[in-house]
Amino acid sequence: MKTLKNLIGKEDYQSICNVFAGERIIFPKDPEYLDKDDRNQRIRNDYDSGVSVPDLKEKYDLSVSQIYNIIEKAP
Repeated sequence: MKTLKNLIGKEDYQSICNVFAGERIIFPKDPEYLDKDDRNQRIRNDYDSGVSVPDLKEKYDLSVSQIYNIIEKAP
């Protein structure tokens, strides 16, 4: 966590620790997909356009089962 503290500063780091104490926080691998709903819609659009599941797996760095779950939960 030293890296986060160095990035945002001591005060903000302490605030985050106070708010999220004991919580598990997961950061996305690719900042382009910070909005999960947006990413999932892109995956559905790619799939509907003919992109294969193995290609989607590689493009979005997700598992095959995650890709299928996203495709099946189309709005």
